[in-house]
Amino acid sequence: MKIVTLPKETAGQAWDMTIGLRSMGIESELLTRSPHQFGYPSDSCLNITKPIHEQTFSEKFSNAARRTNAIVKRLDADVFNFWCGAPLAPAQLGQRVLGKLGKTTLVTFNGSEVRLKSLAEKNNPYTHPSLYARPEADTRAWLEMLSSRTDAAVVMYPELEEYASEYFDCVYTVTRTVDVVGSTPSYPDPELSEPYIVHAPSKWDTKGTESIIDAVESLESEYSFHFKLLENMPNSKVKEELEMADIVIGGLRQGTFGVLSLEGMARGAAALAYIRSDLLDRRPDELPVVNTNLETVEQILKNLLQNPEQLHEVGKRSRAYVESHHERTQVAKQWIEVFDDLGLSRT
Repeated sequence: MKIVTLPKETAGQAWDMTIGLRSMGIESELLTRSPHQFGYPSDSCLNITKPIHEQTFSEKFSNAARRTNAIVKRLDADVFNFWCGAPLAPAQLGQRVLGKLGKTTLVTFNGSEVRLKSLAEKNNPYTHPSLYARPEADTRAWLEMLSSRTDAAVVMYPELEEYASEYFDCVYTVTRTVDVVGSTPSYPDPELSEPYIVHAPSKWDTKGTESIIDAVESLESEYSFHFKLLENMPNSKVKEELEMADIVIGGLRQGTFGVLSLEGMARGAAALAYIRSDLLDRRPDELPVVNTNLETVEQILKNLLQNPEQLHEVGKRSRAYVESHHERTQVAKQWIEVFDDLGLSRT
């Protein structure tokens, strides 16, 4: 069986899936349209960097031909996994043609592209316009079109099931992954006097960054700690900072913990993020993420700064949690279960 994932990457998850499947003996390739702004790798990149509205007519024609040709060259693949539902060939041509050729087509949703405001705001008091890729009517029309051209949807965390299941008959949830083996834990010292706190916002509004900064500024006159915003830097540099971090503050609006939290947990840090209360029972009981929102972030940070021994204990549990639930090979097995359920042969 051969899997091609295309045409983009989010937080290294498409790459982790790709190499995880390889470790299980499945031929897998990640093809991207353009290089990722944070330096995540791929197997092949078309290096189309200009937005289509900035391209000349000749560039549009040339790039359309390159994108279509990239699919044609990979017609020996059994599965085409469209990451975030993004097309590679023009006008969703890839999904339409591949289906007619008998290929299995998947769409993997990662967040804002599938989120529906009317549903999300019922259970999330901290929702924000930045959590949605487009107006809801446009998202619904897009999902209607995608569901008619792909065989199944995969979502990366439970919140997204509700949105995808309105349009797709077959929806699978596959856990996000982290490079556990390549992440060396360094647990906070139980007698730590100046914890290192980091926050890496790709977008301030989406992550609740302003509230985090307000909390930090309120506490810095009373407690000793170092705080750093990890912005505009490649993922490799972010990982270096995470190796030194004692507390990693993730998103406080989305309602789930993200890849940054997993990266920090793999390195033995305590992770803070907002998890919707209605989704807590979908998580393992041993989940060590400190549930934090825009209103509680200051008090939670204060409690941890007053009790550094808790940081050590949470850090140990965090590493154990990602080892048990988010290691690449384990997540690759979840993908294989999806392929098996769709009737695909591994030979």
